[in-house]
Amino acid sequence: MITDSATFSLPPVMTLEDCENLQAFFETATDQSVSLDCSAVTRLNGLTAQMIQMASGVWARNDMPFTLKDPSPDFRQNLATLGFDSLLSEEEAA
Repeated sequence: MITDSATFSLPPVMTLEDCENLQAFFETATDQSVSLDCSAVTRLNGLTAQMIQMASGVWARNDMPFTLKDPSPDFRQNLATLGFDSLLSEEEAA
């Protein structure tokens, strides 16, 4: 039973400090459904895409919801460029 949900808003451009904050968020949200607000993203770096891919897999294995909320056009394009567009396909199929 899911009793709680957690949301993290990705900034327009992720810095190393933002990546550390995202990692801390994932660590504290392990028993919750997770939503990443992607609406403000203008540039997505490879580290962030890898973190999202890894977390998506962990949440899926634990049968917990993991949502990419309102992906901006740049977020979508950057995921495709980095080869992680399957993350969006999984979201859109759900």
